[in-house]
Amino acid sequence: MDVSRLIQEDTVGKWYTVPGSDVEVKIRRLKPKEIDAMRRRSRARRFDGRRGELDVDADKLSRLMLCEMVTEWKNISMGEEPLPCTNEEKVLLDKNWMAFRQLWNSVWLEGESDEAAREEEEQGN
Repeated sequence: MDVSRLIQEDTVGKWYTVPGSDVEVKIRRLKPKEIDAMRRRSRARRFDGRRGELDVDADKLSRLMLCEMVTEWKNISMGEEPLPCTNEEKVLLDKNWMAFRQLWNSVWLEGESDEAAREEEEQGN
């Protein structure tokens, strides 16, 4: 098996159209090691009585993934000015535009299912 494609970073991404609009968003897939690192960064200590446990803060993990996956966009403006593709603006769109949120989440889920299928195929199942 040639693992070079698994090791190389997907820094390019792919353009997707947000359903119901002319907006295009460039989204890259995350490698499992990137997701693991984000999970570690999004841990928060939760106290249940006297004992503290580390839990993943799902909101923080989602924000980290969004900011890494969405790399560019086209045809988004605020008033007359193009909206810059910054982390703050990504979060703003994610909180206020369901089609945008569903798009980048579906790309992530598609990547997860592709990865699982690839692993299963390599194991001969």
